[in-house]
Amino acid sequence: MRIIIRPAVVSDIGKIHDLIKKYSSEEVLLPKSIAKLAAMLPSFLVAQYDGRFAGNVGFKIDEDFQAEIVSWVVDKQYHEHGIGGILITSVMEKIEDLGIKSVLALTTHPGTFEKHGFKEVDKNSLTKKILADCSHCPINRAVPGSVECKERAFLKSW
Repeated sequence: MRIIIRPAVVSDIGKIHDLIKKYSSEEVLLPKSIAKLAAMLPSFLVAQYDGRFAGNVGFKIDEDFQAEIVSWVVDKQYHEHGIGGILITSVMEKIEDLGIKSVLALTTHPGTFEKHGFKEVDKNSLTKKILADCSHCPINRAVPGSVECKERAFLKSW
């Protein structure tokens, strides 16, 4: 077994899009258009397992210089290999290298984030996030804190 984490390149966009589309249809993460992925390409990392595309993660930065981890997903056939945790470690290093001191993640899979030092926060305290994304969420169509919203918010600062 050989896991490689590397920056995403243009030829990865289709694979990233397909993987996100697959899991967004299962309401595990938010969909992203190819145009959106192309614009975010410098913030994306991909995981390869024995040379095969296995997963990806990206991040975005808001006007307060807080990062948010987005599109963190590992294809089911590669679960149980630690790839999700390696992706989180790798994206956190990239975020830290930019001098960012605070990272947010909304997820339905909190365990990996907790293992990486993230602490759960009240989603209702994330006013900018709610206005920017949650209120337009095509998955939940619900405000954070309502019974329909399945995501939990986690924050790590240093």
